[in-house]
Amino acid sequence: MFVINADGSGLIELASKEGGDFDPAWSPDGTRIAFTSLRDGSPNIYILNLGDNSVTRLTETASNARLPDWSMQPAWSPSGMQIVYTSHSRLTNALQIWVMSDAGRGQTMLIHRGSTLWNFLPKWSPDGKTILFNETSGNQQLGWLMLFNYERQNANPVHLRLGAFGTRTDYSPDGTWVVYENLDIQDSGRFDYDIYRIKADGTGDITRLTNARSMEFDPAWRPVAAP
Repeated sequence: MFVINADGSGLIELASKEGGDFDPAWSPDGTRIAFTSLRDGSPNIYILNLGDNSVTRLTETASNARLPDWSMQPAWSPSGMQIVYTSHSRLTNALQIWVMSDAGRGQTMLIHRGSTLWNFLPKWSPDGKTILFNETSGNQQLGWLMLFNYERQNANPVHLRLGAFGTRTDYSPDGTWVVYENLDIQDSGRFDYDIYRIKADGTGDITRLTNARSMEFDPAWRPVAAP
């Protein structure tokens, strides 16, 4: 992993090791980076403290089959006190959404969907009330956009919009909109991804933002400029 200034200067390699470091996620205050690493074998989540360049491992490869044997895709809560992430269940061979503190404490499976539905790529809403994630029927690439009410943790997830497919989401800074990548399922001759926008509550029209016959993916909103 590296960091670089927006003008292309100041390229710095971070505390990387052989095996691979990926899924970097800045903490809200910009002092830490949560990431996935293969440095100890299987994928697990670590935190890099930029103040002293120290690395702390948060998740483990569990010997208990009821606990995850690997974890990845960390995403911070707006408060910076919690991390939501994706874990693999050896018991069901499914992907599940888990949550823990920013120190790795209280690791808990957040969303219970059984073995036939896989959940991954969680994203916290800017107000901290909702977690947006992907759900697929088993090992398929493209699935449904789902919402989970974090304030009511016993509530069942709901579709962001019934029949809305997509992946790789990102909230607008004010939490009003969601952008994501998707296939044009109405055109059987198109196999490329484009970028779409939808209201975060699932209402209104879906707006297609790109329409080139090439792969557009991993959309990200520009932060609100400081006054």
